[in-house]
Amino acid sequence: MEQRTAKKSGAFGWFFQRISGVLLLATLIGHFWVQHMPTNNLSDADEYKKIREAYAEKYPEYKKAVLDGKITDPKKNEHIITYEKVTARLSNPLWKVFDLLFLIFGLYHGFNGMLNIIDDYAKNRGVRLTLVSTVWVLAISLFVIGAQTVLTAGVYQPPMGLEQILQKMASN
Repeated sequence: MEQRTAKKSGAFGWFFQRISGVLLLATLIGHFWVQHMPTNNLSDADEYKKIREAYAEKYPEYKKAVLDGKITDPKKNEHIITYEKVTARLSNPLWKVFDLLFLIFGLYHGFNGMLNIIDDYAKNRGVRLTLVSTVWVLAISLFVIGAQTVLTAGVYQPPMGLEQILQKMASN
């Protein structure tokens, strides 16, 4: 049997697979709590109605979709997640850091697992090199796309910005 040093033992990968799993679970719970639980990150029915009216005024195809019944009023007790609320949340640098950590933990955990599977089953050196290279290219590509999405999110101003909606609601 080959002598394995600490560097080649896989202890680092094994340990951080567990750590990333715990951190991934924590960020997943945080994500679901903010996005899918009744908090102030959700819109209310009045705000949603005003957003729909603003979009209908600006975009004829949106107005047609509403009139055709493709976009409907929220149902009773339905959680309303609007683009405006998500954009406002993603404009906050702390949420950008949170989402980047969520991305990093998810990618590390998933791709480290894939590398472990390749290590276990790919015995041919050429096949292993091809698979590991493919996994690394895919992981780096997904990180770049994900990081770009998180870092640029919240920059676009919707037709009726959240500030105007909140000001109109406050004045009513």
